[in-house]
Amino acid sequence: MKVFIGTNFENEFDTINMAAAYYGFSNRGWEIVKFRENDLPDGLFRDELVVGRIDDVKFAIQNLGITPPGEIDYPEELSSLYGRAIWREKLHNIANDDKTWPIFIKPYNGKQFTGRLVTGIKDLIGCGRQEEVDIWCATPVNFVAEWRCFIYYDQVMDVRHSFKRVQRYK
Repeated sequence: MKVFIGTNFENEFDTINMAAAYYGFSNRGWEIVKFRENDLPDGLFRDELVVGRIDDVKFAIQNLGITPPGEIDYPEELSSLYGRAIWREKLHNIANDDKTWPIFIKPYNGKQFTGRLVTGIKDLIGCGRQEEVDIWCATPVNFVAEWRCFIYYDQVMDVRHSFKRVQRYK
């Protein structure tokens, strides 16, 4: 079995997720093929996996003749189930109005940055050129618990409570 795992231009894994995938697949005896961003080979097979950025995975799916899914959206029809307000905004509007904080933000298109809770100006570091970024905004939620499920070949292998620091908001 073969897995393609994305690297940066120094041929190193630039995210912890890609390094973890390398570790996990190599321990299972998979053939590992490193590739640079946007440099996957044509002619992938259905039993080959791709671990990489969203554009790389979409390329791999298209390579198999499958239309990749569109961007994830929040349908208005389900808004009563969200448990909080969710809306679209420009990042610069949130960055320039500290009265909107705390607020959860994530990119509207793609994965320009990782979603984050903004409680202060330093939380906006790494979000890109603010005037150009469309984002999803959501009022913060006080999560009581988080559970992680680990699935291997359609079998639930483990379910764990994820202990995280819970931050309370008014």
